[in-house]
Formats: sequence, C-alpha cells, structure tokens
Amino acid sequence: MATIQLGPQEALYYEYVAPASTVDCAYVFFNALTGDSNMWEAVIAPKLREFGHGMLVYNFRGQTNSPFAPGTKLDADLIVDDALRLLQGHIFFDDGDVEALFARLPRAQRFDMPDAGHLIPGERPEASVQALLTFARDL
Repeated sequence: MATIQLGPQEALYYEYVAPASTVDCAYVFFNALTGDSNMWEAVIAPKLREFGHGMLVYNFRGQTNSPFAPGTKLDADLIVDDALRLLQGHIFFDDGDVEALFARLPRAQRFDMPDAGHLIPGERPEASVQALLTFARDL
C-alpha cells in the first residue's frame, strides 16, 4: 500500500499506474468527499489503461487507507489543505479560481460537464473517458 506521510499517524493513500509510453498521459484524479479511489476503477481508469494511459489517484485523510491521528478534525479545511499539498490548486469549483489556474497551464484544454455534479466517475463515466481520450489524442 503506497502512502504519502504527512506526519505521525497521518498519511494519504495513493495508487499510481505509469503510462505505457512517453506519448501517453498520466491522469490525476481526486475523489469526492464521500468517495475513494475505487470509484475511478469502476469504468474510467480501466478504459484509460486500455489506451495506454496511466493514473494517479489519492484518498484524502478519513477515506480508505488514509489514516489520521486522534483529534484530527476531518473537515472541509483539512480536505482543501490536503488537495493544496498535492496540486497547489482548488478542490471545490470556483469559476474565478478555475479560470486563473487554467490560464497558467501551458497547452491546457478544458472540458466542463454542466450536467454533472462532483461525482463525475459515477454520474458520467463514459463521457469522462471520451473527454480524457480526446484530450490525450489531441496533445
């Protein structure tokens, strides 16, 4: 089991599968607050691997295999702090934040799913796979 140690009794579980080649992508997935890394394995991750792509997925503290110390308050602030440690970005959608981050990414492509909530792997897995494969093809 792979983890990133954050401190005594505190860690983030992660799974990493390398891309099959240097021209394939490695996607980074974050879970919804009520999910865990398994939600990506239902449809999205296996289909991306079929095309040679890799993935990196994390479980936040309090999710499966991500331990936390007694007294650690598992709240939105902690989740955001964990996400910032991992991506230096934002976990919750704020259009201004998304636009600012998007503007800083070279060769960025954006795909919005206005008809999906925050559980995209469960709500729109096939559309997600198609968008990610299109992204990789167009690189």
